[in-house]
Amino acid sequence: MSISSSALRKLCFGLLFSLILTKIIAEPTLGKAQQPVQPQHTLFEPFQSINYADTNDNIIRMEYADSSWHSKQLIEDGSAAGNPVPFDNGSPHIVYRDQNGHLQLLYQTGIDWNQRQLTQWESQKAASDPFIYEFKSIHIIYQGLDGQLHEILLDGAETDYYRLTDGEGQKLAGPPIGFVREETQNIVYRLQTGHLMWMQWSGETWVRTQVTDDTDSLAAGDPQLNLFGTQHIVYRGVDNHLHEMVVTQSGWSNYQLTQNDDEKATSDSIGFATDMDGFNQVLVYRGTSGEINTVAYDRTNGKWSHAIIDTSLAPLAAEDTHFSTYFLGAQHLLYKNEQNELSELVLTESGWEHFTPPLFNDLKLKGTPAGFAHIATYPLPPPASLKALAAANNLEFGPAVNMSPFETDAVYKEMLVEEFNMISTENVFKFGPIHPEPDRYFFDDADTLVNFADENDLIMRAHTLVWHTAQPGWLKYGEWNQEELTEILEEHIATVMGRYKGQIKYWDVANEVIDEDTNTYRDTFWYQTIGPEYIDIAFHAARKADPDAILIYNDYGNSHINPKSDAIYEMISGMVDRDVPIDGVAFQLHISTHLPFDIESIRDNMDRFAALGLKVQFSEIDVRIWRNTRALPNRHVIQAKRYQDLMELCLEHPACDTYQTWGITDKHSWVYEFFGGDYPQEAPLPWDVNYEPKPAYYALVNALSGGDWDLIQETATPTPTESPQPTATSTPVETATPLPTAAATATPPPNETIAPTPSKTSTPAPTEPGSPWATSTPIGAGNPFETSTPIPTTGTPDTSEPAVTFFIHLPQINN
Repeated sequence: MSISSSALRKLCFGLLFSLILTKIIAEPTLGKAQQPVQPQHTLFEPFQSINYADTNDNIIRMEYADSSWHSKQLIEDGSAAGNPVPFDNGSPHIVYRDQNGHLQLLYQTGIDWNQRQLTQWESQKAASDPFIYEFKSIHIIYQGLDGQLHEILLDGAETDYYRLTDGEGQKLAGPPIGFVREETQNIVYRLQTGHLMWMQWSGETWVRTQVTDDTDSLAAGDPQLNLFGTQHIVYRGVDNHLHEMVVTQSGWSNYQLTQNDDEKATSDSIGFATDMDGFNQVLVYRGTSGEINTVAYDRTNGKWSHAIIDTSLAPLAAEDTHFSTYFLGAQHLLYKNEQNELSELVLTESGWEHFTPPLFNDLKLKGTPAGFAHIATYPLPPPASLKALAAANNLEFGPAVNMSPFETDAVYKEMLVEEFNMISTENVFKFGPIHPEPDRYFFDDADTLVNFADENDLIMRAHTLVWHTAQPGWLKYGEWNQEELTEILEEHIATVMGRYKGQIKYWDVANEVIDEDTNTYRDTFWYQTIGPEYIDIAFHAARKADPDAILIYNDYGNSHINPKSDAIYEMISGMVDRDVPIDGVAFQLHISTHLPFDIESIRDNMDRFAALGLKVQFSEIDVRIWRNTRALPNRHVIQAKRYQDLMELCLEHPACDTYQTWGITDKHSWVYEFFGGDYPQEAPLPWDVNYEPKPAYYALVNALSGGDWDLIQETATPTPTESPQPTATSTPVETATPLPTAAATATPPPNETIAPTPSKTSTPAPTEPGSPWATSTPIGAGNPFETSTPIPTTGTPDTSEPAVTFFIHLPQINN
């Protein structure tokens, strides 16, 4: 099965500029028939761009590649009235406001840039630069000349236009921001009265709520978005102090983040986070004299601090400057300095470093620069299959098989044979499907998969014999005593395993026995009727039914060392002491890109189970893309790094012989039905919905091939006009404890609705994969954290993996 040039272009996400495209097209066509090879090319390369309007009202784009900056003038007629706003939608795009108030779209196809006017009528004209976010379509929101809130939905060649507010009292005082949280669209903006409004899409209509309810919380500046914790909105109040709105389960709360006069702001702040879950926050703004100020929060000690970046390092900011920020291995901060030149600060582990990128034709900036980063993808010649690489590493590698696509999707079935040397069962061996009535077994589907594995020389794994879910009603709701239920359990295992004796290598005997809330035995009908010894009974029955089978205990949330894995360790070590015939423990590893992930904690956990003489297997791997970051560029690299780190660990650890994914393709993943995700955005598997390999696939190729490249490669250092020096910060001033204001109230009435925006259901064009995160050194240089009171956590945490300590090591990515 070869991959066409069209598919190859999709793999590269359409974001490769001319020289990258030239390189890729020169590569051989990817084909499964090729022999295993060592990777020869960099898989991911950082690619930065800076966009700005110059003093001649033209739009300039700067791209960093081949160790230097390259500049191009995109608009040459002096027609720009606003700042460029970049986004990626399969290729680089820029939206800007022209002198007539219309919004213009610049987009790249190949090496050429094209222009398209988005607004057509007087009533559609813009008074502000737009804010852009992705939710099924590209959403461009802005303040119109009429002061109302406007929206353009851009979906490929299709453009839809909407006005979301209508009324004198609803007029905006500045540009809005938009974000997606838990599959819900949100827009926040400032009214001319200074109140902040929050609009949320209910699925059928917009609901508007006023979230500031007293004069102390009125806004003088436009709200800004925390780039990772998208539920954090920061703004400059009428007192010129920084405030933050935090949305929680009970609504919005307001906090004052600066306290003293010398901390006041003269510009709107920009916020970003230095870790995946948005707790180590940094806000940056212009101070009263032009100095660049920071207010930072460190979740590890629950403290806020204020500091000023040394003016010998960071030139003063111009009075009309606004900051912009983007992430590429380290945090990049752009602004216009007092000389109207482009300045850049990069937050590395050693602190802030300053650069002055060269200006196009030495023309200075008129407005705010906008940065953007993505990861350019280089295809590697793939092996004959992952199957061949796995076999060369003595690794059993395969997916769980869902019977529906197995029976209806020819490509799905073909890939089982081509790419894997093992298969597991997703549902067919669970108690309910295989034993639906007391005196009847249904073996058809199980027979089909076992025979398929035998015919294609695939190792077979069966999942699972004892579980608290997927039970038939006759069993779960029957009235049994201890002896009767024990007999049912033993008879079931003897019958099922006896039928396939010698044909199935691995059996998940017991599944998810430990409860993650209590860290003790799950209170199931097995436990209630038989007691904890039902687990021992199951393993003894399994050994009796097939003495040569490898018997596994399988669970989730047990990969890191944490209270649940401690409880599992105590349970299994007790089983070993009692000579219960258990051969191994499996870590399910249903994880997400935003959850804490500590590979060393997983390694330590493997070590202690291996010391009991057990195998340690990775049994149900998938990596969901956190829905709050799905619109960000580079998100797929974080996912790929998870897959690669786990594969490298399994290959290194002598107790690990199995690496199993919970499915093959995003098209047939259990994630969407179970979590209610927005298909296919969470994209948890190594192949996309079209069976095209994703960055996660190439990460597995790299790990299995013994490749030595990283998911991020540092680029060469250009010669800056200023030598970067470590930052010297002022002594942090301890501030008073920020107190929340009264709970937000809804005025006008909370049920008031706005004309609805039609829902888009088409799949958005693919965007680029994301920046990886290492898990070693705590960040903090240049931003000491010295004050008190933690910001409240927000939302409902995802508990499918443990809350281990997670620090970010920011590698220095040179400009």
